[in-house]
Amino acid sequence: MLKNKKGFILIEILVVVAIVGLLAVLAVVALNSARKNARDIERVGSMKQVQVEMERVFSENNSYELSGCTTSGVAVSSCATPLSNYLPGIASIKDPVASKTCLVENGVCVDKVPCDYTVAVDPNNSDYKFCFYTEGEVGNLTQGMHYISPLGIQ
Repeated sequence: MLKNKKGFILIEILVVVAIVGLLAVLAVVALNSARKNARDIERVGSMKQVQVEMERVFSENNSYELSGCTTSGVAVSSCATPLSNYLPGIASIKDPVASKTCLVENGVCVDKVPCDYTVAVDPNNSDYKFCFYTEGEVGNLTQGMHYISPLGIQ
């Protein structure tokens, strides 16, 4: 004789739990990707803002040297004293996740991991060069180390 059972059997409950778990994993992956992209957009925006102000320094002084950003291997935020006249928030411009400055050798940033925005002065050139790292693709920039200079973002 058949009994009329009410409720779920164990296999049905396990299937539902597995589906909910899979959806949760997909949501976390999508959220992490969006966070990484947002950090990269912030990095590029910050560097473009600094570039605009550096060009303003040049147009008013015919030189980049008055910006205070002439020591290679230091954080861009350390250019605060002279450059703060042009960009009051310079001391707070930092990479969203990295706290150490990029390793600079002969005016070239050589790190392969995220690092704080760093001055990379070329000893043979008086122009400024700041390096920053992107975790993914942003516009036409690929993942990796990039520079902002009078020539734009490279």
